[in-house]
Amino acid sequence: MCCQLIHVYGPISIHSYGVMIFLGLLLVFVLMLHDPMRKKIMNSEKLVNVIGFGLLSGLLGARILYLVCNWRSINTIWDILALWDGGLSLMGAVVGILVGVPFYLRYNNILVLPCLDIFAVYIPLLQAISRIGCFLAGCCYGCPTKTSWGIYSRGLNSECVNQLIHPVQLYSTGIQLLIFVFLFWFRKKLYTRPGQLISLYLILASLERFIIDFWRGDREFFPQEMLGFFSIHQVIALIIAGFSVTAFFVFSSTKNK
Repeated sequence: MCCQLIHVYGPISIHSYGVMIFLGLLLVFVLMLHDPMRKKIMNSEKLVNVIGFGLLSGLLGARILYLVCNWRSINTIWDILALWDGGLSLMGAVVGILVGVPFYLRYNNILVLPCLDIFAVYIPLLQAISRIGCFLAGCCYGCPTKTSWGIYSRGLNSECVNQLIHPVQLYSTGIQLLIFVFLFWFRKKLYTRPGQLISLYLILASLERFIIDFWRGDREFFPQEMLGFFSIHQVIALIIAGFSVTAFFVFSSTKNK
């Protein structure tokens, strides 16, 4: 595992996690530039603006959920701002994008559901590459295991150092790639109504997080004992999945105008 690639100055370094996110964004941007569905909705300049705003919304949501789940580690305002020390939640990023981007699209007179459908196809690819960054950094690590495919932990996690753990980051990468392939196929073969793809993505991504979380070694729980079996991220995933299933059937039954 390799967390820090290049030390720049003081607390600032180039990390493998950031590099993988950058490579994922670059790949997704290139693919979307050549996407025929995107060309019908917005030009390349608007695409850049939407991605930029989505990054800010996702970063804010990712940081907020991480801080909520790890509030015990916050001692000063500096701890809240120190992004270079790690601390982002992909589930929080999804929530942040879902909250912020639709408002931006509507404000700029861009069709909301068709645009979200386009992004829904490619977001799993970005998440898959980002999880490789998590694997290299040693964050979002798995729980101890005796399986033959377990890996030795030498990353950011201090609880399972030099123990065999589940490579849950790679589990997520594989599943997200399958989600990307499925959504790409669905759009080509079965897509009929705006909103279907973003709903399907949210259903599948939420189920992925809910299942994978059972093998995570950094799970955070609610203080109430009645919810102790499920982590905070699992509860959020179930809520998103429930709303998304309803939304999918509503969008699928809506007549095109």
